[in-house]
Amino acid sequence: MSQTVNKRDFYRTKIGRTEKVIGGFILLLLIGIGFGIARKGHDFDQTRYTGDIEALEFTRNPVEGKAATLRNESDLRASESFVSGDKETGSSFLTILPPVDGLLPMGETEVYSVDTLYEKINGRAPAYFEYNFQELTSQSFSHQTAEGEFVDIYLFEMDSPLNAFGIFSAERDASSPPLNFVADGYNSGTGTFMRLGNVYVQVLASSFDPAIMQSAEFLTRRLVEELPEDDSGMEGRMLLPSENQVAGSLTYINENAYGQSVLKGVFEARYQANGEELTCFAQDSADAGIARGNWEALLDFYVRYGSLDDTFETGDANVFVAEVFGQWNVVYTRDNTVVGVVNAAGKEVAVAFVTALLEEDSETTDEYGY
Repeated sequence: MSQTVNKRDFYRTKIGRTEKVIGGFILLLLIGIGFGIARKGHDFDQTRYTGDIEALEFTRNPVEGKAATLRNESDLRASESFVSGDKETGSSFLTILPPVDGLLPMGETEVYSVDTLYEKINGRAPAYFEYNFQELTSQSFSHQTAEGEFVDIYLFEMDSPLNAFGIFSAERDASSPPLNFVADGYNSGTGTFMRLGNVYVQVLASSFDPAIMQSAEFLTRRLVEELPEDDSGMEGRMLLPSENQVAGSLTYINENAYGQSVLKGVFEARYQANGEELTCFAQDSADAGIARGNWEALLDFYVRYGSLDDTFETGDANVFVAEVFGQWNVVYTRDNTVVGVVNAAGKEVAVAFVTALLEEDSETTDEYGY
């Protein structure tokens, strides 16, 4: 039996007096709050919160030759070059900055450890810890002729060249032009960024003023000359071809590449192939058993959460082709390496790219015997 509902019974059209009083009170309260905020903003005195410049004067130490660039008097050395750490003195990274025409050090060199790095780069410090940060040495220089201009230098010492490259590549601006006098370096705005040995270097000029930019470049080149060359541990990037590699795309991922716990210590680069952009990775393991285990773990993942399209052997390599969420992954293991294309839009392009990699590896093995 149906029952007709009267709209006047369903929709309440009469508001009680008590509700009107409460609503009016809330409205007046909101108006009062808004008026108070507007009044406070109008009366705001920004000078109450301006830093006291005089309070910072104690940090401006007089410049007395090279000693002004050192962390303390005990670090004074006769050499003008960068000196590696001495275990006996307990100094993990001693730097003596060479003199640069036109630049004067502003105060003493600042040194930050794992416990104090946040004081200098608060908010960014955790990213550096992921790549085993050891110590930051920082120095600011004023310019003798360009009034108000300065150069800041940051030397981030990591535990290895590999991890120095890792943080360098993680922060790299891929759209910026590479340097022509160092393998891992680029210019971005008024800054120069480099990986030299186990040190991630940043040289930052205060403006595009020609005088300060020229001095910053000269200082940069001195750093390249003085810091020791060390590419140990970087051999893995040779597994990725340079042909058709997107400039500035080479990256080192030390943990959980693509969300996979087995993909540690991975080099990655992007490539242009038949009108598509592909992401290719390479992992170099200690032995073939570890590499095979990592490859099998990836295969198991795609069997569980994706769709396995094919798995086969070619020469001494094992290959699988899998699809997940509409993207294609072609990965092979050979000797102590795992190499592959991930998250490709097209299957054919990804398979062709990996096939070419295998053929290139075979030619290299035949020619050089490794």
